[in-house]
Amino acid sequence: MHADLPTPAQRRALREAAGLSQAEVARIVGVTTAAVGHWETGVRQTPRNPTVFERYVQVLRALREAI
Repeated sequence: MHADLPTPAQRRALREAAGLSQAEVARIVGVTTAAVGHWETGVRQTPRNPTVFERYVQVLRALREAI
C-alpha cells in the first residue's frame, strides 16, 4: 500500500496544484493540519491508522486525477 503514496514533496505539490490548504486536506481526511504537514515534510511517512491511511491515499489519487 505504501507504493500508492507519492513522495512527501509530491504530496505537497499535488495539494498545492489543486489549490487546497493543508487544513482543507486535513478536514477531508479527518486529521489535524499538523499531521498533513508531517506527511508532506517527511517527519512522518504515512498515517499510522489504516483507515486514515486509506482516506489519505484516496485524496491523493483524486488530486492526481484532477490535475
